[in-house]
Amino acid sequence: MTKKLARLALLTALGLLAAWLEATLLPPLGLPGIKLGLANVFSVLALYMYGFGAAMLATLARVALSALLFGGLSSLLYALSGALLAVPCMALLRRLGGVSCVGASVGGGAAHNLGQIAAAALAAETPGLAAYLPLLLAAGAATGFVNGALALAVRKRFP
Repeated sequence: MTKKLARLALLTALGLLAAWLEATLLPPLGLPGIKLGLANVFSVLALYMYGFGAAMLATLARVALSALLFGGLSSLLYALSGALLAVPCMALLRRLGGVSCVGASVGGGAAHNLGQIAAAALAAETPGLAAYLPLLLAAGAATGFVNGALALAVRKRFP
């Protein structure tokens, strides 16, 4: 149990580090709301190593700490709304069987952006933001693929 908790804390810390690096060192991808989401690599790893509850806990801790340390209330709102859809979506895909962490991450990336656009539409009271959804879903799937491939590579090296 102690070993699992320590590894989960490490995954959370690595996710927080990845979020910080992405926020401070990597240039924006050009469109509002679109970023690589490298911290999600560690959420995928937590899911495949320890299951849904552990992945949700690690993700929520990372999201809260990220907002507290280098974000704000709006970043918390959008990240939380995305995470609350992404992690259960990935867990469901994993449970279906035959879905690798790459496939689950693609679904999670799309679900994350669905949650974000819903939060933005509610916060701005502008349902027209849904017109941006196809672009966000495509970006979420693409970045989900990259993050899932990174998670798979890590899993192969550190079973």
